Amino acid sequence: MNRGGAVQNVWIDGVTLPNGVTLVGKGYGSSNMIAGGPITASVPVGTTSSSGSNPAASQGGLITFDCDYSPAGDAVRISPPVVKNINISNVTAGNATSGGATASCFQAIVAQGAVSADYNGPAPAPTVLPISAMTISNCNLGTPVCSGTASATNPGPIYVNNVNAIALSNVVIGGTTYNTSLVGYRKRRPV
Repeated sequence: MNRGGAVQNVWIDGVTLPNGVTLVGKGYGSSNMIAGGPITASVPVGTTSSSGSNPAASQGGLITFDCDYSPAGDAVRISPPVVKNINISNVTAGNATSGGATASCFQAIVAQGAVSADYNGPAPAPTVLPISAMTISNCNLGTPVCSGTASATNPGPIYVNNVNAIALSNVVIGGTTYNTSLVGYRKRRPV
């Protein structure tokens, strides 16, 4: 979505993934990132910290929104994407066994909003909006490989960056029921 566009006013209801998705997280790879940008392979896949973020957006996220895909591979990045008014309900993911792990995914939710450092159009730069007005309700997303509290070195079951209010209502992840709002921002890392 680096060339712009929008995903908005979408309703997804009643989806079953009996064997989940891949259990291995994968980011963009260092050759696909913009030098000096906030998305970097120098931090572990699926984490975000003051030194950078590395979403598992290429594979491993069960519900994934990625507004930053491989920006170095796209020479024209002049219109920021918009992701808003998304309603996801009644999604069920089963666990599967692969490589000695039994899980439904690497991370249950991967939401990477637009990144202002990705855009190379004329000044003034356009406003880069966070992912917003998203609701995920009445879902059982199985058991992700990543569990526990997310930190700068350990990915948790949920990754958010440039997100303003993904409302979770009766969402089960790894046996824990979430009724909360996800918000995540990080500042550009120092160059």
